[in-house]
Amino acid sequence: DVTSRQEVRSEAQGCLETRRAEQEATEEAERAAAREAAIASAQPVNVDEIIKNPDAVTGQVFTMVVLITQFDAATGTCAFRGYWDSAQREYNFEYAGDNALFTAGDGLNRPVLDGIDQNDTIRVAAEGKGSFSYDTQIGGSTTVPSFEVLRAEVLLKE
Repeated sequence: DVTSRQEVRSEAQGCLETRRAEQEATEEAERAAAREAAIASAQPVNVDEIIKNPDAVTGQVFTMVVLITQFDAATGTCAFRGYWDSAQREYNFEYAGDNALFTAGDGLNRPVLDGIDQNDTIRVAAEGKGSFSYDTQIGGSTTVPSFEVLRAEVLLKE
């Protein structure tokens, strides 16, 4: 009798774990489908609009080109700073967006940034995350637009 209770409990627990795993897989598939739909409907970035009010474009997805200016121990493995614009530019001073923060992944995993390094030029589909403020090395602070990178491709490897 005790064994059968343990077997029933074990069977029920196994069933619950299977249902949880199926639910998590379904939710992940839904998130992936929503991400792909957002990328497919991404609009070219309007740099002037975003610089003036980054919070107004929170949740919107854009395509843009980014020249990565900082991707090191200070930013971590899931974030970088960069110049950004609607198209690739020959010189860094030609980028209309001169500073923004880009993040990807969950803080530990960042497959979208694999193979991407500082000084690379990349094309991204990125979701606006509003403004981000941080302290600078010289003791001040600055506020910049922030984006979450949904997809990235290397245009120029430096």
